Amino acid sequence: MKQRFAAKLISLTAAVGMLIALGSTTVSAAEATNDTDATLKITFFAETKPREISEFVETNEITLESFTVKSILGITECTSGYVINEQLDFESMWDEFVYMQTALLSEGIESFEDSSATDDMSFMLEAIMNNDVQTSIICENADITQSYAFVGSEIIESVEVLDSCAIETLGEDELKSSKSSYGNWLPTYGWGGAWPSSNVADATYLEVSYRWDYAYQLAGLTEDEDSTFEADLVLYNYDNTAMATDWYSGNYTYNTNQPRPYRDTKAFDNDDEPVFCIGCSDAASLVAGKDYYWIAYGNETGSSSCKAKLNLQRGHRVIDSIYEETWNIFGDETITAIPFSSWNTATDPKKYFQFYYV
Repeated sequence: MKQRFAAKLISLTAAVGMLIALGSTTVSAAEATNDTDATLKITFFAETKPREISEFVETNEITLESFTVKSILGITECTSGYVINEQLDFESMWDEFVYMQTALLSEGIESFEDSSATDDMSFMLEAIMNNDVQTSIICENADITQSYAFVGSEIIESVEVLDSCAIETLGEDELKSSKSSYGNWLPTYGWGGAWPSSNVADATYLEVSYRWDYAYQLAGLTEDEDSTFEADLVLYNYDNTAMATDWYSGNYTYNTNQPRPYRDTKAFDNDDEPVFCIGCSDAASLVAGKDYYWIAYGNETGSSSCKAKLNLQRGHRVIDSIYEETWNIFGDETITAIPFSSWNTATDPKKYFQFYYV
């Protein structure tokens, strides 16, 4: 995540982001905002059927930006995301999501065969297949931002205004100020990987994994309650040979077991170095001894390999109570774990790094 969001933050409305609890049959919240551009996160009760969500979306004429799915089995903390560039009815998008997640998670399970992360992937795939999940949709719609009197609200657990926060009270110096690290934060080891997908045509499979062996190695994150962490996969495109330059074309999906993940924006990326990242907005909850990862599909450019690098970044949330929002993340320090000079996916589809602690 680049240090690039101050102007956007200052332009947001001053109302504090809020979580609105809904009754079992009606929406009890009063009108919360007149800002018709506000983005809402609507979370449905666990195991709400895709057909019910589809009827809700259609009846309320909601336009979706994305949705996320979390397992309710208590076995894994995985999050699967689906980003929407082409609007379809929700059931059709759900079917596509299941197909893409099955392909992505199957590819991940095969690649991570020697990692404990395969357990998280397997449990998440099972949860999706059995609808043992809780779904949240992200949307913008004038009718629903002016009133929370949804039709069919008995299936809604909560509504959250995502981009209405008291941010414009902060000065530019506060928005741009970096935080010093409390101590160690670099993972003990990990890797990045990129290759043409074996399961989805016109897709590049992308993966990153990292872990800390001991708690003292990530104290610089866990002892700072608003800390964030990113492992950025960067592809070399100075010669126009990058395997991927953007996320998968059309609607696309990702999966991760990081706490409170967010999909980093590519809006301000350098075209010569396209960056891919699913970040962690709650790095204080990271633990030693666990294999963390994110996997996703990028587009396909016609190139089957390229140079690549892996950057690691610690950062912080500007408003510490707001998670999973890219615009609320500020990067404080970036370390290149694997440089372009030592990684070409033609010879090393998967490249490892290690930091030594004494």
